[in-house]
Amino acid sequence: MKAFKKNKVASLIYVSIVLYILAMFLPVLQAQGKVFNIIIFASFSCYFIGILFKKTISIYTIATIALITLFDYLIYKTQWMHYTTLINKMLLLYEFWFPVFFSLELFPNKSVYNHDNLKILLRIFLIVYSITCITTIIGNIKYSIPSRYLATSDIEATLAYKYRSENIGGFGFCYISLFVTPLLICLYKQTKRRILAIPMLLSYICVFCSQYLILILILGIMTVLVAFEKMDIKKKILFILGIIVIFSFAALNLDNVFIWLISTTRNQETLQRRIQEIYYVTKMNSTSTFSDVYLRQEVYRKSWILFLDNPLIGGWFNSNIGGHSEILDLMGSMGLFGILFLLIILWTIKCGINPYYSELEARNKRIIKLMLLAMLMLIFLNPVLSSKEIGMAVFIVLLFIDYLEYHLS
Repeated sequence: MKAFKKNKVASLIYVSIVLYILAMFLPVLQAQGKVFNIIIFASFSCYFIGILFKKTISIYTIATIALITLFDYLIYKTQWMHYTTLINKMLLLYEFWFPVFFSLELFPNKSVYNHDNLKILLRIFLIVYSITCITTIIGNIKYSIPSRYLATSDIEATLAYKYRSENIGGFGFCYISLFVTPLLICLYKQTKRRILAIPMLLSYICVFCSQYLILILILGIMTVLVAFEKMDIKKKILFILGIIVIFSFAALNLDNVFIWLISTTRNQETLQRRIQEIYYVTKMNSTSTFSDVYLRQEVYRKSWILFLDNPLIGGWFNSNIGGHSEILDLMGSMGLFGILFLLIILWTIKCGINPYYSELEARNKRIIKLMLLAMLMLIFLNPVLSSKEIGMAVFIVLLFIDYLEYHLS
């Protein structure tokens, strides 16, 4: 912490970030409810004290906080109210956006921004992240349940506490691995530091151990795109032709591809079951009404029908939907009004970050756009805004980019 010096007010924001990283990426702290709440409260307090006593506060920070507070209220008045109370859900979604708040005050603000401090934050994050990767992988070996369910509310509360106390990450941690892995590839390529291969390898193992098909597919796409981004024109053309040939072959031999996938995943029951369900839907046009694929289709259909019934405001306060697609959930529960509201929030965030973003090298801008593509794929397929860890994606991407931009230039 010695590097967090000179500007004591600015240091509070850095301390806030360190506390938040510890709380979000060490499930063992989340298992200790009171300890976790104290750390989160301390993180929030340090941040707000820091920005209140700064000489200038970004107008975009104020606008984003105000808009998100209203958005939180509206989105949880329209969906998922059967899980918990309104105030708890608002606080949960507020935690998702919190890293965006300190990103708005940190990166574009010259009175707070410090390359060396950000380098320390990156190291702290990678250490904490690697620790949880290791314990999560051990958890996958120790228990038959894949890590996408471990340490989450989707299983029995007593078991969730048990798994968290062993520092096993669940859904949110799997999500964040999707963003960390491509960024680590970029960092490893430019630095050639072998130590970075450790968290990179751990990331891949964590995602595959999660048996989360959507995440595995998106990570595969992102890995290809990161590799593709570095190629020259000739290699890109050959690469595209190769992909076309592979997909054409797979399409012509779909039965054999599915049979091979099912056989390959025989030791991953959850993943194998999902592949089988997709096979039955695509090839036989049938599936069990109890299958995950069927339930996902029903949630999509319900959201879409509510949107078509009233495109402007959707089902509004009577929809009680949600669970499988952030965009479709929002369309079904709040219609075009909800989508527009979300776009306005994203616009204020973009305006706040733009002074920093506009000065980046073209290559680093492309990396940020690739990460946004990953987020877009996720929000169409999953309700990521209610996963606290995924909110760190915005900050983590900028943290990695800062290192690529200023420590390797």
